[in-house]
Amino acid sequence: MNSVIPIEKAIETIVLLSSAPVNDDLDELLLKKHYQQWLLKIQLHCPILNDKTEFIEIDNSKINVYDGYFKREDRVDYEDAISSSIMYPSIKDRIVKIKEGLIDLREKEPLKASLFDLVINTVIFDQNTRGGTSVNPNYVGVMGVHHDMRAEKEAVPELLLHEMTHNLLFLDELRYQHYKNYELLKQNENKMDSPYLNTVIQLPLDRILHRMVVFVEILEYRNKHIGHSVRESQHLSSDIIRNTCHQYISQIEGKNLTEKLLTDRGQKIFESCRDYFNISS
Repeated sequence: MNSVIPIEKAIETIVLLSSAPVNDDLDELLLKKHYQQWLLKIQLHCPILNDKTEFIEIDNSKINVYDGYFKREDRVDYEDAISSSIMYPSIKDRIVKIKEGLIDLREKEPLKASLFDLVINTVIFDQNTRGGTSVNPNYVGVMGVHHDMRAEKEAVPELLLHEMTHNLLFLDELRYQHYKNYELLKQNENKMDSPYLNTVIQLPLDRILHRMVVFVEILEYRNKHIGHSVRESQHLSSDIIRNTCHQYISQIEGKNLTEKLLTDRGQKIFESCRDYFNISS
């Protein structure tokens, strides 16, 4: 599968960041242990579980532990933006669907599923937050599955790949640094138009770059496994994804943001996306 961050590069990054020993004894379980121990050092606010990916229902007894994870972003009012009916109304419904999606991913893409198990420590399910599925760069290794998660059965693995890819980018950025100046990212003149549901919002370059890398992963999964017919999903149709990414690339180059904001590693990621969408257009 064509990925902007190949599996080998992602594992290499985790080995280096976590200072895992590079020898014949380094298997998946030992690497997971070193990865979690490293995350505990850099994320004192985030609980790390000491086994494979855990599914946790968030109730009043646990919500304080993840309080920062659920901090609302001021760019989107989800209550107003999400108007479609709820697809999986209970937490138990969503847990079942995510577990089924992970089984499906293991059958179709066993290496990607193993990478998901390595990178994602915790999947939290809450009943009060909207936003589909999510991650938070301050909570590496955590995936949120919210009240309005939306994906029919075949499309659920896309959600897992989506949030895993964000986490791989968080880790890659910790290793390399993708941006020259994080304050400049926030300036309005450097933000770009991005479609969101039935509106257009302004996003900084880091969010745009993440979206393009995720979109590559989604399109490749569709290419290989489920095709491009329109499905019930929180993801865009393939045609809209391609058109959106062409618009992103045009805006980034039009504002000369590659030279202005991206490090060498950030430029390489952008160029991989640009090449992919030029080939696919």
